[in-house]
Amino acid sequence: MRCLYPCLLLGYLARRVGLSRIAHKVMPPSVTGPPEFERTFRAHQNCVECYPVFLVTLWTCGVFFSEVAAAGGGLMYIIARQIYFNGYVKSNKKRSLKKICDSISVKYVTTSI
Repeated sequence: MRCLYPCLLLGYLARRVGLSRIAHKVMPPSVTGPPEFERTFRAHQNCVECYPVFLVTLWTCGVFFSEVAAAGGGLMYIIARQIYFNGYVKSNKKRSLKKICDSISVKYVTTSI
């Protein structure tokens, strides 16, 4: 049950990639296409790449320190990842400073757990 919500987040982001594939007519084996699709796909991949590190720190905190702190950190991570994803999907002109702030917040939340 502990890793249910992060799994739901990854499922939601995968769904967003699927909807982007449909909208931009990109067939499943291909990962290249219009810039909007590529940003959505890359944002999802960034989340998937950070997921194992997040789980290890979450479980370590829960086992050796406090489950309440781990749950709070996990919730913060999910919110930060959602903000990061939404910011990454936007065009470069709209996300230059926001991307830096979101990246810092995700790294802070990941290391603070």
